[in-house]
Amino acid sequence: MAVVNLADMKQTGDQVTIERLLAAGTLTPGKYTLEVNATDLLSNVTISRSAEFSVKNPVEQKTAANVTPGR
Repeated sequence: MAVVNLADMKQTGDQVTIERLLAAGTLTPGKYTLEVNATDLLSNVTISRSAEFSVKNPVEQKTAANVTPGR
């Protein structure tokens, strides 16, 4: 779980965009739910958002070594 403090970002306002990278290559194939919680430390109000996504098996790349001649 990553915690981001707005004061550390030097950004204020009604809307803040936070971008984080997800190392999808470390996830095994399957269905996942990403949940983000944001807490306003002044009002002590927390909002939550979630999104579902799937990781599929990698597609095998066709190379000369795994292609049958004539096909």
